Amino acid sequence: ENGTIASLLEIITDVTERKRLEQNLVRSEKLAAAGEMAAFIAHEFRNALTSIKMILQLQRESEHLARADKRSLDVALSSLSHMESIVSELLNFSRPSPLEIHEGNLSTIIEESIAFVRLQLESNHIRLRKSIDASLPIIQVDSSRWKEAVTNLLLNAIQAIDSKEDRGSHEEIALSARQIILQQSVGDLGVAGGDGDESQTTTNFGGSEVVLAKGMTCISLEISDSGTGIEYTNLRRIFDPFFTTKANGTGLGLPLVKRTVSAHGGVITVKSARGKGTTLSILLPVGRNGR
Repeated sequence: ENGTIASLLEIITDVTERKRLEQNLVRSEKLAAAGEMAAFIAHEFRNALTSIKMILQLQRESEHLARADKRSLDVALSSLSHMESIVSELLNFSRPSPLEIHEGNLSTIIEESIAFVRLQLESNHIRLRKSIDASLPIIQVDSSRWKEAVTNLLLNAIQAIDSKEDRGSHEEIALSARQIILQQSVGDLGVAGGDGDESQTTTNFGGSEVVLAKGMTCISLEISDSGTGIEYTNLRRIFDPFFTTKANGTGLGLPLVKRTVSAHGGVITVKSARGKGTTLSILLPVGRNGR
């Protein structure tokens, strides 16, 4: 009264959850649209590539071809194979097949993935330092999906090192797999940890709402590289379909890894420092059949 404030009521509403749901909805709509587009492109490209490949293969088998022409056809066929792999990634992203769950040994899957990239490691003079717990438990898993996921992560690490302008003679990738009991709950959203230095922040981005509770038994898989690291501004986007900083990348490798991890009830996090390398960590709960 008399022009003075007698009382003041302040209402504060936490809209974090609402904003998160809005962001997830927008993300889901974008993924659905991207999936439809990818499926259409992949279908059309696959048909065209099949026809072209058959024609080139018939030409390659001709007895009257000069050696130079055969080399040219080999280059063309190799390029077609690369395009076919891109189409396969598009199809896997847009129309994922159901999981084929069965008992599997993750250590065996990891070793098979390492064998697949061994030539790339040797040709790029990269040392692989591995520590795989021999007593990892047998788990319910889609072995094919996990082999693709681990191979993808290893190839990403190799490419990150190979793209360094000042790479040294002792570049390496460290891989570890062990069984642990979670000392705290781990979620797949938001930012976990970090010391205020953006380049050192550990991120749990990816859009899935998987949460692993404290006390759960998990298999921890970590792959670290001494590569270029990831810019902080890109960390939030690395699991987004079609996002890539590579000239020849599709931007589907990490989203497919993320999908596999989430489908098995796991979480994936990444810690990166520009110029110091990247560590991708996967936690896979033991005794869960996937979903």
